[in-house]
Amino acid sequence: MMMMIMMGGVQILIKGLSIASGYYKDPQKTKDAWDDDGWFSTGDVGRFDKEGRLWVVDRKKSMFKLAQGEYVSPEHLESVLLKSPWVRQVWVYGKPSERYVVAVVVPEKKVVMEWGKRNGLDWDFLALCDLKNLKNEILTSLRSEVEAKKLPSFQKPVDVHLEASLDDLQQGFTLDKGMLTPTMKFKRAKMVEIYKDVIEEMYRHSHEGEKR
Repeated sequence: MMMMIMMGGVQILIKGLSIASGYYKDPQKTKDAWDDDGWFSTGDVGRFDKEGRLWVVDRKKSMFKLAQGEYVSPEHLESVLLKSPWVRQVWVYGKPSERYVVAVVVPEKKVVMEWGKRNGLDWDFLALCDLKNLKNEILTSLRSEVEAKKLPSFQKPVDVHLEASLDDLQQGFTLDKGMLTPTMKFKRAKMVEIYKDVIEEMYRHSHEGEKR
């Protein structure tokens, strides 16, 4: 097996006697998947751990490139951000014209309500999620998780939006909203469509912060 190094990950290419030489009666698909030397592109992106084991972390088509040319594997980054106690669900995105990512977070309701009580705020969940102080707490936590994993600084979210509209299972990203596939993967193009205005506002807010 051969590895092709990419910024932000490893594209997994394979070749061997057990690998087919092409798709049946589909020359265009074969041309897209096999290079001239017979290496097959799996479409997966992986990383090596300290023991040298390869972990599949994302699909190549899910990756996006930032303005400085750096690639981001969203599934890997989301798995890191999910370690924050504030986060129930998280989706990350980066515009190709921007240098950093932004995040939409479905907060853990119990953690948010406990935070409200500690701060003397006997408010409901929706009202708490509108507070700038809460958003800053969650953003700080997300950035700390990125630092703990020693990921590049451009993977630290510059802003976060809190999705407080939950279903009975306290999920904000759901199949019913058309956000997920049947295997519970993000429909990333749909997410961009849904949160288009939110994304623009987060980047606008981050630019204002840079000017201050």
